[in-house]
Amino acid sequence: MARPIGVLAALIVLAVALAAPAMAQETIDAQMFRPSIFNGNFIAIEDAHTLDAMCYGFGLYVNHANTVVEVREKDSSDFKTGVLNSVTTINGTAAFSPFSWLSLGVDVPVHVQSRAKRYENIEISPNEEGEDPGDQGFEDNAALGDIKAELKLGLLKEANAGIGIAVAGFGTFPTGDEEIFLGEGTTNFGGKAMIEKDLGIFNVGLNGGYLVRPSRTVFGTDISDAYLFGAGISRTIVGGLSFSIEFFGTSFITQEGDDVQPNPMEVLGFLRYKFGNSVRLIGGGGAGLSSGIGAPAYRAVAGIDYYPHCEGPTQGKLLVNVVNEDGIPVKAGLKVAGPSGALAPKGHAEQDLRRGDRGLGRVLRHGGPGRLRHGGGGAGLSPVRGERHGVDRQDDEGDDHAGPQEGADDARSQRSLQEEQGTHPRRGDSREGQGHR
Repeated sequence: MARPIGVLAALIVLAVALAAPAMAQETIDAQMFRPSIFNGNFIAIEDAHTLDAMCYGFGLYVNHANTVVEVREKDSSDFKTGVLNSVTTINGTAAFSPFSWLSLGVDVPVHVQSRAKRYENIEISPNEEGEDPGDQGFEDNAALGDIKAELKLGLLKEANAGIGIAVAGFGTFPTGDEEIFLGEGTTNFGGKAMIEKDLGIFNVGLNGGYLVRPSRTVFGTDISDAYLFGAGISRTIVGGLSFSIEFFGTSFITQEGDDVQPNPMEVLGFLRYKFGNSVRLIGGGGAGLSSGIGAPAYRAVAGIDYYPHCEGPTQGKLLVNVVNEDGIPVKAGLKVAGPSGALAPKGHAEQDLRRGDRGLGRVLRHGGPGRLRHGGGGAGLSPVRGERHGVDRQDDEGDDHAGPQEGADDARSQRSLQEEQGTHPRRGDSREGQGHR
């Protein structure tokens, strides 16, 4: 795990190093979409999920937004001019969780394409014909965005408390280009809370938070701190396929002026497909719901992330068919013991299942009691080490006597298992013929 920790630490150190004091422009970071760093049921907002202890993950997400910033002439609601016409951003994320209740992450945005006017080239007034000057003053740019670091604490897990609650603190660093509305120009900090509840038909998430930023005059409007909010629903459709519908926005605190609409809001829908227990593909899109600075006419999103082996124990039903070495079903009883040693009821085995173990095929052919653990990804089951596996056959009427062929199968199977476990003397062993346990 040293490598994921080192990569995450290096990214955070780089962000801090690049966050040198800068002269803030009269601007604002208009890229409002930030993908969730910690996987989970949502993309644009966050759920109350934290990674399991010593787990890590990486993500790569691309989004394209159009008509991101428009401003109007003061005292006129009819004339608008474009400022940030479009932006395509790739977000690279990395996360690590030293404990099951604490996750750390970083988001590095790279604006690979943007079409914008630099602040000094913006004219909020019509030309001689009373129309928008159009493409006059626009430039194509590529630049790094403001890097974000986040620390997330899980307070309640839904599996234990019936509701999930988490809080997070974050900071953004002035690594972006504030002259084209793709950076803040200062180091900002904030916090938020996440609530999550599975209602059966849908999983529901709610977000609320606060961003602390310096007060600035943007196009004649004084803009300072902001309230953050979001809500979403998600649901598994079938297998690894799921969807979510997410609403999020920002409400900036303004002092005076009305040239800038300070409440950008947006809704996005996503489809996600997860392969096994690690790789996930994402696609979606949506549109802005207001004319607030940063709310686009439309946005398209695609991504892939990788969070290997980060799921904790799950519960499920264990169904077992016992066959002999030729693959023929035999009448047998298989006893399953839980962590406390209590045996599961005959014919209905429910227990905690642990992912990641491999191979029970041979043991199932032998039959027999023992503690079993689930193998992730359908890989089978394995007995807990140190357990003795004998054969306990019972037919439907409770007869403990097997037929001649089944008895011979049992003898061969049990001898083979005992030899593997060192509890039965092998041919040529000096102990052969003596009693053994």
